[in-house]
Amino acid sequence: MNLQEQLRELRQLVTESGSRWRNVHEQRYGSIAFPIPSTETVSPLQLIIPQEFQTLLQNHHLSSTAYDAVLRSLGLLKADYIQQFNDSCTKLSQIPQLRPQLSKVLEKLRTTLQVHFENDGLPKIIEAVKEYSQDHPPPPPAPRQSSVPAYEA
Repeated sequence: MNLQEQLRELRQLVTESGSRWRNVHEQRYGSIAFPIPSTETVSPLQLIIPQEFQTLLQNHHLSSTAYDAVLRSLGLLKADYIQQFNDSCTKLSQIPQLRPQLSKVLEKLRTTLQVHFENDGLPKIIEAVKEYSQDHPPPPPAPRQSSVPAYEA
């Protein structure tokens, strides 16, 4: 008998003993059922935009049109992260081995996505804003109007 055959037999014995123990447990104590958290019970991902990002954005003195474009980009970026979170929740909730600790896994996923959003997503938007600001500097302030005409001064 070679090593592969011995491993197959061992695997078969482990599988059978697992099913036997499960049957004995179910007869004695009832079935083992972990509640399956549905994606409806999982609270949605809420990404927090740091104050530093808002300060950097204000420092670039964007026009209202440019500012609206940044807000649209930010909204699309947040929607992408939320969609990724929802897809991951659905996939993770279908893995039976994760059910007992699914809430912890989802909380880690939330934290990881927030960190990624702050460290990877927002800097790309700020970089685009910096490039735009360099290419389109704000107009200089209008000259001050004196109440005294120049020929009288």
